[in-house]
Amino acid sequence: MKEADQSPAPDQLTGDDALRSLWPSIPDEEIARWHALPKSRREKVLRRLQALRLWSGADHGKVDVEKVLRIARVNLSTLYAMRQRWDAKPSLDSLGVYVRKNVDEADPKPRGDAEVRARLADLLARTPDLPPSKIARQLDADGLPLPKTTLLRLIRAVRNDLPITAPFGRLITFDNAGADLIDIRDCRQRLCAALDEDTGLVLGWAFSAENDVAHGYAAAAGHALRDGDGGDARDEVLGGLADIDFRGVEIYGHVHSVRFVGPPVGDAAHDVRWRRLLDDGVHDPRFVRSSHDEPLLLRGAVPGSRIVRVLGDRVGPIWIGTGLREPGMGYRTGRRTDYTLATAELHMQIGRALQERNSEILDRMKRRDDEWVDDGELNAIRGLLSVVAGPQSI
Repeated sequence: MKEADQSPAPDQLTGDDALRSLWPSIPDEEIARWHALPKSRREKVLRRLQALRLWSGADHGKVDVEKVLRIARVNLSTLYAMRQRWDAKPSLDSLGVYVRKNVDEADPKPRGDAEVRARLADLLARTPDLPPSKIARQLDADGLPLPKTTLLRLIRAVRNDLPITAPFGRLITFDNAGADLIDIRDCRQRLCAALDEDTGLVLGWAFSAENDVAHGYAAAAGHALRDGDGGDARDEVLGGLADIDFRGVEIYGHVHSVRFVGPPVGDAAHDVRWRRLLDDGVHDPRFVRSSHDEPLLLRGAVPGSRIVRVLGDRVGPIWIGTGLREPGMGYRTGRRTDYTLATAELHMQIGRALQERNSEILDRMKRRDDEWVDDGELNAIRGLLSVVAGPQSI
């Protein structure tokens, strides 16, 4: 880090004082962008600045690397990458905190009076997966009606403030959401993702054509199995399993299950492209135990509903949504729109946004005081993912 100073200890810093002390020459534009961030991301900026100050404040041989990693809440490879970006150009983006370039483009913050938020917090604390339709009926009965769009934004905002007490890894769901995105062949894309059902962590992701979600699920599982310390490029594991710091995280210690949300078009049960996923899921020894208590194929589930519940209606610069849109119609407005072309740079932006979302979820999860990682259970989860990924994972 290029800017060392004699600022107060990190635990004595708050708000703007903390930001200016850790980054004395911060431009006004970056201060404005910082203020536009949600509270959890503002705190993340401060932690990472504190970590970089420690990292650069002494000879590398004398640095307590574990302390730096604990403060930053990242793994070592992420820390190195963050340091390189910061040395090249200090900015919020170089800290790995996704933020729009123009503060004026930021989505308006969902606003609601204290009574509505308190009622939502109570409902969601008692029933975390309570559907928005039931929440709306309850609020109407309480004399607190809200427009649908406002309600959905408030639900996401309140959910993002609730602590996560469930362990990781009980149930992994593969879902697919529509996106205002096309590939070089002008083919409309869907975001396919492997989600931890109880925590919302994204384990792997990929894009696929609307009519080839089975391939997208295999690619998402393959992304989850990439190894950030085993030769894969850093940007190839962003927003996935290899990029998650599991130190102190409670991992479910019984049967791990996997299930699939069906495609937006066609019938997966009669689609040859789904046959390998479903047949292997039934017959593979690593997978057979997961089919005892959960159906492999979730019939009737709305494609994208789980992804949108976790990520909202935007991932990085791309708008996403549930179900299927008519050709030319966008998820952002529901009207005719120009789609974004998928590029390598866009792929990295999305990876950084998913990395950031995973980090926010980890901040809300309960962690043990120790830093032990249950590699045995993680390997069991990787085994299930390898079945979905197929021969490409071997």
